[in-house]
Amino acid sequence: MTEPDPSKVTVVNIMAVSFSGSTWLNLILGSHSKMFGIGEIKSIQRRGRAVCKLHADDCPIWSRFDHQSSENPYLQISRITGRRILVVNNPREFLGDQAHPAIESRFIHLVRDGRAVACSILKRHPERSIWRAARQWVRSNKKKERILARHDSAHGFSVIYERLLADKPAGLARICDFIGVPFEEEMLEYWKRSPHFLGGNKGTLFSLAKMTNTKLPELPKGRPGKGGDLDLNYYDKTTPATFVDERWKTKLSDWQLMIFSVAAGRMNRRYGYTPTLQRT
Repeated sequence: MTEPDPSKVTVVNIMAVSFSGSTWLNLILGSHSKMFGIGEIKSIQRRGRAVCKLHADDCPIWSRFDHQSSENPYLQISRITGRRILVVNNPREFLGDQAHPAIESRFIHLVRDGRAVACSILKRHPERSIWRAARQWVRSNKKKERILARHDSAHGFSVIYERLLADKPAGLARICDFIGVPFEEEMLEYWKRSPHFLGGNKGTLFSLAKMTNTKLPELPKGRPGKGGDLDLNYYDKTTPATFVDERWKTKLSDWQLMIFSVAAGRMNRRYGYTPTLQRT
């Protein structure tokens, strides 16, 4: 375990292709007593202000955040929350802010089975082809691999989503060890600690809100013309404790799996997944 520098704010960057479980992992890590889960900090630029997905304008955290301040955004969040370890998803536009001398960065590359990711992309963007969805998964993971390659093992770490789901205590203990904090059993019931989250996967947040009897300020919907409304019936049957989405096994045809194999099968096997045409 390499403990964070107590004189600095540690920013843990979860790098993942869309639909890979980064919202779920961020919520879990953010429930740790020493960490705060930001979510998608890029949503501040998109909205022009920080809007909590679960508490909207009534959020006791983000209502105090001033996006126009000259103060470094990560240092401002640390000051407001009182936490020295912040967890953020795919920061991209805000990576430059982590070059501050009072900030230490760590990187987690979260990988999910490319077939599951491609299936989710097609549900969100039905106008796209399986080839385009598969190549998107490959290109995005290559970018994240290059970022990880720039850092030593003390600052870069890879996580396979399905392995983490299969043994959450052991997997989370390894992640906590990488970050430099002890694993807390309470993380397994992360929904019991009210998060204050920016952006994120709408289905995961809907499932979380249902579990905590919280009414989301905005009912999750797909973007107009980009796949329609979110399948709330599916997420209504899931819980944050056991959430596993393997719909690709029934939604993708044999022909689509063959195309995926050509487009992305080599990378998928390299990450340890079964041959592309196997559905078990």
